[in-house]
Amino acid sequence: MIRPLSEYESCYKDIKIIGRGQFGIVYLVQQKSTQKEFAAKKIKGECSNTELDILFRLKHPNIINVYDCFRDENQIILIMDYCQKGDLWNMIQYRILEGKNRGYIQKVVEQWLVQLLMGLAYIHDNNVIHRDLKSSNILIKEDGQLKIADFGVAKILGGEKMAKTIAGSPFYLSPEISQGQDYTFSSDLWSLGCILFEMCTLKRAFEGDQFDKEILIQDQIEPTLTDIRTYSSELVNLIQSLLDVDAQKRPSAKELLRSSYIAKIMLQSFEKKSVKQQDMQKIGQVTMMQKKAHEKYQKQMSYVKQLLGNSQDSINAQSQVL
Repeated sequence: MIRPLSEYESCYKDIKIIGRGQFGIVYLVQQKSTQKEFAAKKIKGECSNTELDILFRLKHPNIINVYDCFRDENQIILIMDYCQKGDLWNMIQYRILEGKNRGYIQKVVEQWLVQLLMGLAYIHDNNVIHRDLKSSNILIKEDGQLKIADFGVAKILGGEKMAKTIAGSPFYLSPEISQGQDYTFSSDLWSLGCILFEMCTLKRAFEGDQFDKEILIQDQIEPTLTDIRTYSSELVNLIQSLLDVDAQKRPSAKELLRSSYIAKIMLQSFEKKSVKQQDMQKIGQVTMMQKKAHEKYQKQMSYVKQLLGNSQDSINAQSQVL
């Protein structure tokens, strides 16, 4: 629902500035009626109807949720999820400033990868291409849940399923966009590969036109090199497949979710959540909040099963977990 800007101050109280971007300022705000905290993105000028349509259309645990909208002819305010840990880019920069020269451990990278794939698969299922996927547009809640944000240049693809306009950030642009060619959802997967590279190395994958291949595989490195983070060949191969210059060779988000490697990670994660929920039920400690969390889990699991289907990869993954 879009409301007049004049109603904003009667509904929300500004607390502090938590972010600044090219098009606006983000405030931590408190809803006066409930005392709940949200993020309010205040944008000068008009916001395209396409962006608003996309924001209100997409409802998924790994996509930033817009709850309210206020606007006039000079400004628009979007009320969104408040992500306490900020964005992934800043988390990486803090890690570097702390003197840590290693990327995140594989378990963390894998859990974040699954969340990003879940969000991207949902976005693409809705015929939306993000076009500006980068670490600064990945927000993180206090519990580690990732939210894909900033759909300012996103586009709804029609029957042609191709886009032509050059859009996005230089360090994450796919080769086809950089070369002025038509492109589709696979350009978002290239950007995802760049983000994963940053998680593993704390560096951008591409500085100019050079690709820094610095992800080390576990079974090809001496264990004595404790100052260097190493990763499994499965994860490294996945990142390399996303960074294939041939867009047609890049796997889709849904294809990756159906792969035995990702399916195994997903099933292990959901099985652990399910066991915890059963334990809570046994000891009679299921509060209303826990019931809602369980309902949310059931919806997510249903979506996971729908994505995995009955492919041989997903069957193999289940056999490794169960």
